[in-house]
Amino acid sequence: MAELQEFGFQAIDPATMSAREQIVLIRSADMVVGPMGASTYIMPLARPGTHMVELRVPGASFDVFPTLCAVNGMTYEAINCQRTYTDRNLLFDDFVVPVSELRHRLRGHMGKTMR
Repeated sequence: MAELQEFGFQAIDPATMSAREQIVLIRSADMVVGPMGASTYIMPLARPGTHMVELRVPGASFDVFPTLCAVNGMTYEAINCQRTYTDRNLLFDDFVVPVSELRHRLRGHMGKTMR
């Protein structure tokens, strides 16, 4: 997602990385932005103080990341995204990220130096 690169984020595909590479990367992150689901399963291994921004769709019946982050000394926020299709299971659906909201939240969290 090109919009995240302006904030210094790196796009990764956990499926192409070893478990060790994923752990090293998550332990070095100050903030993680990712979609709801399996790609963010590694969050419990992040350092305390890491901030997670979960991109999710309203109505998702699982809400485990706020608790995982709180228990591990991390902060959490969600950005609700619009589903592309509404006639199929939301776990397999694509969604559209509200880019202006994402930018606004990142600027707010990262401080005035990013504005």
